[in-house]
Amino acid sequence: MIVRGQVGAIGVCNGDCIADTNENGICDEQEECLGVIDAIGVCDGDCEADADGDLICDDGDDCVGELDALGICNGDCLADEDGDGVCDTDDRFGFTNMAACNFDPEATEEDGTCIINGNSCDLTDGISGVLINCDCAPVINGECQNYKYYLSDATAGGATNIYDVTISGSIAALNLIATSTSEAAIAYNELDKLLYAVDKSNGSYRTLNPNTTVWGPVTLINAPV
Repeated sequence: MIVRGQVGAIGVCNGDCIADTNENGICDEQEECLGVIDAIGVCDGDCEADADGDLICDDGDDCVGELDALGICNGDCLADEDGDGVCDTDDRFGFTNMAACNFDPEATEEDGTCIINGNSCDLTDGISGVLINCDCAPVINGECQNYKYYLSDATAGGATNIYDVTISGSIAALNLIATSTSEAAIAYNELDKLLYAVDKSNGSYRTLNPNTTVWGPVTLINAPV
């Protein structure tokens, strides 16, 4: 039997669709977009590509790809658990306090190994001490509190730091007053109130006024006056 009638806009015999403007097989009355949907789903939009599928057109996307754990586009950092801006695989543990003698300038993670000069510590024999250049040194007995103390400490570079030592109970506070450019041993002369810094390399000495931190001239030991 031949059915006589009229084919509608979308090819349905005797259908009621009047128009299919974009010829996509959906009647205009039921169509949400009467044009072409672009790469980010906008009707008749002008976005040609959204390669990473983030609904941001590639032309205006700051990162066509994926941000890693540090916010770097297409970076390779998988995790930054503590949020410090350093990838977990690059974290370095050490002490980050610049006041400590074991300060590690390359450390990114604090490991709690702080050694602060002047803090109290315990020696292996149970006697309390004080930290000096990361080493625990004995504390001077209480009956010696009225004495004046000075400390010389050789550095790794061959110089010697000279400290004024103030003792309060079991705590010794160090105050750097001068630095000798060579390794030196010191002695205090009660008569002239000067420190004598003896250079171990050439048998000479220089005086140092601990109050003004002024050095005297270099003098050879046993040199004729």
